[in-house]
Amino acid sequence: MADDSLNQSGVYCIRNRVNDKRYVGSGRSMSVRWRRGHVKELRTGRHGNPYLQRAWDKYGEQAFEISVLEACSVERLIEREQYWIDTLDVTNRCKGYNICPKAYSRRGTQLSLEARAAIAEASRRNQSDPVYRRRMSTAVAAAWTLAMREAKSAQQKAYRAQPDVRARMVAVANANWQDEDFRSRQRAERVRRWQEPAYRDAMTDLARQNWAKEDYRCRVTEGVQRAAVARRKLTDEQIGEIIDLWTEHGVTQDEIAAQFGVSTILVSHVIRGIGRFKRPGQPKPERKIRRGKPKLLSETDIIEIRRLRADGNGIEWLAERYGVSRGLIGNIVNGLKAYAHLPPVRKGGAASDCGDECDEQDRISAVLVRR
Repeated sequence: MADDSLNQSGVYCIRNRVNDKRYVGSGRSMSVRWRRGHVKELRTGRHGNPYLQRAWDKYGEQAFEISVLEACSVERLIEREQYWIDTLDVTNRCKGYNICPKAYSRRGTQLSLEARAAIAEASRRNQSDPVYRRRMSTAVAAAWTLAMREAKSAQQKAYRAQPDVRARMVAVANANWQDEDFRSRQRAERVRRWQEPAYRDAMTDLARQNWAKEDYRCRVTEGVQRAAVARRKLTDEQIGEIIDLWTEHGVTQDEIAAQFGVSTILVSHVIRGIGRFKRPGQPKPERKIRRGKPKLLSETDIIEIRRLRADGNGIEWLAERYGVSRGLIGNIVNGLKAYAHLPPVRKGGAASDCGDECDEQDRISAVLVRR
């Protein structure tokens, strides 16, 4: 059913002699794709295309033949396969066996809810297996040429650049991040990964590689320059208003930053008189109204906050729950200022009397989490 013309890259057609239905595919070696892919899976009843599998079982192997539609380079496989799929209309059930209307893509196909659930469960099971992930990573890296990666990347970028697609992606992301369970899982995963020395080393190597690239350094420089321009937008009247809001009205720095459309760090620099906001000869402003001051929280609340933090809950979540600032939560967790007299709480909820060693461990953990 195959000849020597298949020993090259190109687009092929599998035809049913009985009803003249066709299946269009492509491969870097059409003969390998035919013998080791289609024939092997069809004979064992494990082919991924149920229409072709049923026809094979019904009419028998002798009813099918393969022929070359077009020989082409590997870089043009997707383009030419798409041409023949459209020309022969093989996604029409009366004419062909193809499922996907797009070459090298599942777009345009409709799966049942049961099929989606089964695929999701299988994917989660496989991705949780480190051996599977390592094997797949090695196989993909060996199989994909640079041209194929660039073509796939361009295809995905074009798809995501569509306004309706971007709107759907943003809506899904916003819905996910509004889910407390999702945020908790993301925080726990970040903490877990940063606690792995191999992951930290990999991130360090990646940062060094990025900084070795001139275009990356240029992008970072441009971002810093844009931030500097944004900082210059504050007028003297706005600077005075920021100081007044913080000292006289007890407004937090996060709220001031949101009100003026600047970063929290910039607000801190304005209040503390750092950089271009220096006020020679003027004393540092003192806060007259403090919101979230220590006496609002009882010792029971403080111990509970430390316990929740030790169990992996985020500082932002704790601040929102108790109605205080993130800085106050950080002081409580690390035993700073007015909270140093209370014993730290280790993971599991029990108080600890291990002293400075535990405090140091808490500070190291806090630094890793903030990364």
